[in-house]
Amino acid sequence: METQNSKLFSNHAYAPIEKEKGIVILRGVASALPPHKFDSKTVAGWCESDNTFLCQKVGIHSRYLLSMEESELDLAHLACRNLFLQNPDLDRNAIGLCIYVGQIKTRLIPHASALLQAHLGLPVTCACFDVGLACSGYTYALIIAQSLMTTQNIKHALIVTCEPYSQIINRRDKNTAPLFGDAASATWLSSSGRGLLLNSCSDFGTDGSKADYLEYTPSSLPDSAYLSMDGRGIFNFVMHNVPISLSRCLQKANLTLDDIDCFLFHQANRFILETLCDILQIPEKKCPIEVAEVANTVSSSIPLLLAKFLPLFNPGQRVVLCGFGGGLSWATILAKFSEVPNE
Repeated sequence: METQNSKLFSNHAYAPIEKEKGIVILRGVASALPPHKFDSKTVAGWCESDNTFLCQKVGIHSRYLLSMEESELDLAHLACRNLFLQNPDLDRNAIGLCIYVGQIKTRLIPHASALLQAHLGLPVTCACFDVGLACSGYTYALIIAQSLMTTQNIKHALIVTCEPYSQIINRRDKNTAPLFGDAASATWLSSSGRGLLLNSCSDFGTDGSKADYLEYTPSSLPDSAYLSMDGRGIFNFVMHNVPISLSRCLQKANLTLDDIDCFLFHQANRFILETLCDILQIPEKKCPIEVAEVANTVSSSIPLLLAKFLPLFNPGQRVVLCGFGGGLSWATILAKFSEVPNE
């Protein structure tokens, strides 16, 4: 029986990919989830929301949440350990770049990537820094890593994401509590090998005039230091900016939406993704929706998609990755699955 995934990643005939100078390939992705799982019925009870609406319209049935005693860095470290276990040919001594994507941190100083460098035993010659972005952070990090790797002759890089919004959400707030889940991911980028070949065509931007649509300000006052979100404002922002960003990115590559085999969007919720597909006239089989079990995992949502679907791609298939959210910001990057041999 043919599944939706087999339709999405059907084996078409494509022209061979020529190896370029200074290429960057997304070789592998691993993830980690907290041990605590909560179904939408439980969460709906916290904030007096409608469980049927959450499951059917928003498309979220469950999510994993860190406890206040658990560290986001421990979850990120677990994702990295999973990446090394799944990719025994990844030599941590060869990693020259480590980017940590996240804003919610137990320790503000030192930066999380420095702590990961020590925990993972990465070489001291590894460039480590944090990217303070949320839902667009992963695609921004891919663009940054691609640039650094090609200009600085870095052979291997690590992108780590973890954004535990559960630490800053009021469980009584029906605008935020039902939507988000916690997760971490680790991505291996390499200058050779089999995987997603990142294209130099990308698009990104920021509209800071709408920054208060998603806002968190730390406070020592009770019940005041929580995430606030204007859901309608963010929805309108996404529907306006994402189609424009996709168009600009594809124009640079002389491609159209029809040339793309798979669209990996930030997994905000089912309603937003289905509406995007309608506006762009993208068949839903080309746009995986994977929020049901994990909810909106912020910067980790696209890599969680990749962890599932990367092994299913066929050589030559074109993929668009697009993140959008806090800032308000967005970033889109084009990739193609490649069989480039190892050096």
